[in-house]
Parts: sequence; C-alpha cells; structure tokens
Amino acid sequence: MNDKLAQIEVSVNSLAKPIPISLLAARAIIKTAPEFKAIFIQARNKKWSSNILADTLFVHLSGQMEGDPSSIWETALYLADEFTQLGDLTLLVSTETGKALCKITEEDIYIPPPVLREDGRRVKALPRLRPELEGLIVQWQFDQSKEKNILQTLAKRVPSSELLVQEGDKRLLRATKAGRKQIVDMLRGELPNLLSPEYKPVSLPFKEFFRLCPICTVEFEVPDEFSLITTEKINAKIITPIIDLLAFNLRYDPYTVMQQQIRAQWTRSIARSITALVNNKREVVNVSILSSLPTSLWLADPNIAIAFKNKVVLPLSNVEPVLLHDWSVPVAYCCVNPTSYNCESRELLDRWEIVAECVFSLYLKPDSFSLYHFYDVPQSGLSIEII
Repeated sequence: MNDKLAQIEVSVNSLAKPIPISLLAARAIIKTAPEFKAIFIQARNKKWSSNILADTLFVHLSGQMEGDPSSIWETALYLADEFTQLGDLTLLVSTETGKALCKITEEDIYIPPPVLREDGRRVKALPRLRPELEGLIVQWQFDQSKEKNILQTLAKRVPSSELLVQEGDKRLLRATKAGRKQIVDMLRGELPNLLSPEYKPVSLPFKEFFRLCPICTVEFEVPDEFSLITTEKINAKIITPIIDLLAFNLRYDPYTVMQQQIRAQWTRSIARSITALVNNKREVVNVSILSSLPTSLWLADPNIAIAFKNKVVLPLSNVEPVLLHDWSVPVAYCCVNPTSYNCESRELLDRWEIVAECVFSLYLKPDSFSLYHFYDVPQSGLSIEII
C-alpha cells in the first residue's frame, strides 16, 4: 500500500501562500459555479500560462468572494499553479490547509450497495473511496500530523541558529519520514567519495590502510606485479531505532555519522577480504606476544590488538593477525566499480535500516603480507570458569 500512496500523493510547487479558509471557500465556489469549468477548459485547450489563468480566476473570484484582494490573489495564484502542474484531476483536499493531498482515479472509487431505508425503499449510495485506500490516507494524515508535532518539539530542544533555521537543521532529519528519505538521498550522492584518502576526518589505522592499499577505480591500470585475487560486493548496514522519535540524541549530525559508519564498514570489509586470502595462502608465524614485533599496519582481533603497544592496528573481529609490510608501498590495490554504488533503506518494525553497497576488485602483491599466531594470548570468545 505504500507504493500506492507514492503513486497518488501530489505536491504543488508554488510561491503563493493562500489562507486555508480562503482556499477552501474558492474551491467550493469553483465546484458549484459553471463558468469556472469553462475557464479551466479554455486554459487547457489554449495552454494558458499560470499567470494568465491566475488573472482570470482572480477577476471571477473577486465578484463572488469577500475578503482582502491580496488574499484572493494568493488563492487564485495557487489554484492556477495547481491546475498547470496537475491538470484536471480529481483531488482529495486537506480540510486544514485547503491544499491537494492526493489524486484519485476511477479505480479508487466504488459504489456501495443500495441502502435499505425504514420504509422498505432502497436508495442509491454515494460513491466512496475503497476502504483500503481510505484507511491508508487516514493513517498517512495521522503520521504527517504526528511528525509535525515531534519536529516542533525537537526544534525547541536543539540549540540552533538563524542560518540553520533557514537552511534546515540536519540533526532533525531523522524525526520525519521525508527527512530520513533525504538522508538516504544525500548518502547515495556521497558514496563515491567515502573511500577517498582525502575524506576527513580519518583515524591513523584507516590512514595507514589507505596508504598501503590505495583505492582506485576500475579504469586504473594496475601494475603487472599485482595479481587479481577476488572481485566482491561489500555492504554496510546501519540500523537506527525509531520507536521513540522524541528520544533522539540531538548533539550530533546523523548524516555525518552515517557517512563515517559506511566508510568504516566498507574499509573493514576490504581488510577482512585480505585476511581471508592471506589465511589460505601464507604460512603461519608462531611467536610470543612478548617478542619484538614489526611496526607496520596490523589487521588483528580487538582482543589481541589490546596487547600491541606502539603498533598501528586496524581491529577486525575473529581473524588471525596479519601484518602488511611497508617495505614496498603499495601492497595492494582496491579498484571500485563507480557504477556499483547504491544506497537503499527501509522501515520495518520501528527500526530504520540503511544498506550501502559497492563492488570492488582486489589486487595483491606477492610476499607483502605475513600471517601470525600468538600462542600466549587467549582465544577470542573463550571463558574460564573459576571454581
């Protein structure tokens, strides 16, 4: 049904700011006065511009409506923009704003069975919206009103400025469904830049990883000494609870944080692919954690990484420690297909899920990695029972 709502929902781009009561009164007059039907037919046949139609509507409405001429003009201008953009569709109108909410076709309307009166007569019932569509629109209007109240409440809590009020505060985007969709759209446009070494901010382990394993595009000519090892799709998944929208932390920008989360998950997925390949093709070096260790970049489990002192470690869960040698930089190339970037989202059971993906090809240089095993460090996930 959400797809159905997306098909019937309408929006009008207009600079006019009509008063709701004036707009509703004008619609009532247009519906009953036959001369307005002729005006709209003429506007459609002669392809009038919005301004010409607005002038004509203003003249006729001024003779039948009471009120400030400027208010009548704003109403006429909005109705002209609405007709120019939507045409002569059957529209459902909000009783609060007077503006169109959605369009209705003949398929969305049905005639109920005749109604039985007390005297035994059967009268023809009036046309109605289909129950499933009517329920969907009622729920949609309820959600719109609820989100508006939540947004107003959060706007009072978050410290803001005049510029943020005008441009829109990104910290409040999570509070509405339209705002969450806007975040996904912005993330989709930013994906090609997330794996760039110049992308800020970046921690030391990620900086070292990008130095040893540069990110490039598939058009890049990889040197002959590198061998293509694998081509994979990597996913980054972000799950945000939306069960209580008023409980959001407003001290940070979720859009910026999500960029960093996607970047970190993608980078760790690429690093994990390297460790998987090294585990299959390299001999294990058994050493003690107390031994002297090289100082280049390590890909290691967080439990072991804690024991590394003065070492640069990129934590990866449940992997054997892998050392990336820095005597021949780079040691690998990760070529990303620029057409494979994609970001989608869904809202399910009061949680918001975002999945960002891309496809990369990994090229490795032989003898640039070493696989280690520290025999005096407890394995991850094991516990000792104390009696």
